[in-house]
Amino acid sequence: MSLFYFFRKSIERQWGRFLLFLIGITIAVAGTLSPWMISRSMETALADAFDLVGANMIIAPPPGQYDMPLDVVESIFSIHESKNIAVVSPKVLGILDAPEGHLTIMGIAFDEEIRLKRWWSVEGEWPSSFRGDVPPHRYNHMSAKNLEEERAKWQVPEEQVLGEQVTGQQLQSLVLGRSLAEDRGWAIGEQVEIAGYHFRVQAILDPLGTEEDNMALIDIALAAHLLERPEQLSMIEIAALCATCPIEVIVSQIEEVLPGYQVEAVREAAEMRQMIIGRFTVFSALTGFVVAMAGIMLVGLTAAAQARERQWEIALLQAIGFGRKTVTLLLSAQIGLAGLLAGLLGYSTALGLSLVLWPYLAPGVMSPVTFFYPLEGLLTVLAASLVGMAAGYPIFSQTAKKDPARLLGSQ
Repeated sequence: MSLFYFFRKSIERQWGRFLLFLIGITIAVAGTLSPWMISRSMETALADAFDLVGANMIIAPPPGQYDMPLDVVESIFSIHESKNIAVVSPKVLGILDAPEGHLTIMGIAFDEEIRLKRWWSVEGEWPSSFRGDVPPHRYNHMSAKNLEEERAKWQVPEEQVLGEQVTGQQLQSLVLGRSLAEDRGWAIGEQVEIAGYHFRVQAILDPLGTEEDNMALIDIALAAHLLERPEQLSMIEIAALCATCPIEVIVSQIEEVLPGYQVEAVREAAEMRQMIIGRFTVFSALTGFVVAMAGIMLVGLTAAAQARERQWEIALLQAIGFGRKTVTLLLSAQIGLAGLLAGLLGYSTALGLSLVLWPYLAPGVMSPVTFFYPLEGLLTVLAASLVGMAAGYPIFSQTAKKDPARLLGSQ
């Protein structure tokens, strides 16, 4: 009979004890990994949520120029880290004539701007787009194909701009800053003439304390048409997710595809983000260290308890002629195999538990796929196996040095 025969028979004979050992390590691994997974993912979710509140990057035309072409948007999404660009909000700025005096106009893509400035609130309703057929987030991940489609949308027919007083069509939407609306005496629903064209005030911004309080907001393509600057942009604001890629890297890559353009990270946003996320990162790292130490201790204690219960097997195998080192290594390998299986089950359980709990902790913030890291799973399985072997080997080795007859006589 070989030693592996005893190895197999030992598991078959004591499958209940082996199963309890397996469950014990599985619970230890799952119980320690779940808090770590949730803590780490909360850190990433917090970072992404922080990055989405306002722009953390601004692109302006080269020095001495006032406009940049629409193609710049496509270039932005050609960089390697384009997957980390959450919102691109281009703008067209200019001054138009109105009966009550000059008016500062800012043309925006309303869908993008609202996503970028989530703290904005209005009296009335936000307009969706200047013609109603532009899909939401139309500047996100722009390709050459939809760039041509966007150019077609910028070709605004004259009769479309004039509004219902001339053509019987719906008036164009206008959003006013609070100070501007109060100074001009304009109210929601009122018809306003700008540059000889007609608009309806659809919403009024709540006070912001910024330059937007004194601006009139209209759709970006319509603004470019009225300002006679077709397919031209004044500036672009970007919200980039910096949890996995520093904002400096994204700025550098955009500068490479847009040489000469002014690409700047918003310093205040970057510094505030670094301070807040940095503190949470330290907390997450400390949590991970404590969790790892607790997990190693639990796995080690479970393996050591299992090893003590099997001292008589060592004595029996030595009594029938197997060497001390051979017996010690084989039983340690058995513990290691159990740790391997338990590590796999424990990681899977921790992953499943984290995915179940996450929607209740931060609903809608992050995809559950972000919890899974193959390398982390592999290291967990190997660690559970090695810790189990390391905990069991000294006990097996010490027991193997004792007299087999005395050990068997004590059973």
